[in-house]
Amino acid sequence: MTTKTIDGCSYSEFWVPPPNWQKATKKDLEKDWYVQCAFFDPRFQKKYPKGFPYRKRVNKPKTIEKRKAVISFLLKKLPKQLNEGFNPILKKYPCVQKEGLHPDLPFIEAFKRALSQKKAIKDTSMILVVPSIAFKKHRKLLKCKTSK
Repeated sequence: MTTKTIDGCSYSEFWVPPPNWQKATKKDLEKDWYVQCAFFDPRFQKKYPKGFPYRKRVNKPKTIEKRKAVISFLLKKLPKQLNEGFNPILKKYPCVQKEGLHPDLPFIEAFKRALSQKKAIKDTSMILVVPSIAFKKHRKLLKCKTSK
């Protein structure tokens, strides 16, 4: 199962080796512990066709209890980060501009925004034209009244 993020990317479910990490023993401390998922970014589909292996290692804590605590924390924190737009391939949060046009905006979205800006400019120019016409008419009337 994959989960979509706000910027059009997606990621798989997280998994933790060793598979029995919740019931691990001291023997399991010798194994490599990490939290991993496959991250899919449409811009990097050719480079990572099976997804980017996003992995956080948990080998520094030397006790089983600490490793379990860190893994539990990461299983809650990492999905939140990805859902907020963090891109592990770029290693940063994208600068999401909700308004205006910018180079990273997809074409369709840029076209929609440009069209709405054009409509807004046209609507405001009509608002500006109407009062100026009305003002010219009233100015003529004012001149006539004052000149008598």
